[in-house]
Amino acid sequence: MKATFSRLGLAKYFAAIVITIFAAASVFAVASEKDDDVKIVEKSVEMGEQLEIVLSVKGSGPVFFQWYKDNDLLEGENGAVLVIDDVSLNNSGDYYCIASNRCGQDQSNIYKVKIEMPAFSKSEVERTALAGDYFLWQSQPNPTSDICKIKYMLPKTTHVKIVLNNTLGEEIGVLYDGIAEGGFHQIDVNAVELNLTSGTYLYSIITPEFRDTKTMIVVK
Repeated sequence: MKATFSRLGLAKYFAAIVITIFAAASVFAVASEKDDDVKIVEKSVEMGEQLEIVLSVKGSGPVFFQWYKDNDLLEGENGAVLVIDDVSLNNSGDYYCIASNRCGQDQSNIYKVKIEMPAFSKSEVERTALAGDYFLWQSQPNPTSDICKIKYMLPKTTHVKIVLNNTLGEEIGVLYDGIAEGGFHQIDVNAVELNLTSGTYLYSIITPEFRDTKTMIVVK
């Protein structure tokens, strides 16, 4: 399997093995990727990014697809491409696809997907947070001159407000205000659109059960 990265930083995984299904005189012939040739392919995706697995399938149509995760059928995943946006820890697991036509079926490799924490999150405190607690990360990059990312973790669905203030406590803007599901979240902050001048700013996460504040430095 080969990984490529788009300008948006989305990880896309392309299957190296081609499933080939031919409908030939009631015989189910497979040119490659037989069941006894199924391989386990380990792949990692950073939390908040996109996972995309693309299968290349040749055969007499119609060809039908069904994706599975940990041997459980994934409802609605019936194409040659599996896309999962904004992945979280719950998306870790073993994925595979069954392709079939009127002559039979074949299985793809098993893709053992591991969801990893953001590259800049390595402390023991952050690892504990990722196990299921509230956490607010330092903005990245910091300092910033244009766009930076603010990431946070929620242990459950709750009301969240992300507020940006100056060092005098005056509110610059509300970056998010609404209900957010438990898991990993990311907000892009555009210093140009917010007309932020050079200096230090404070951003806070506010929920009914948790509150934290960190600094963000803007350099023009």
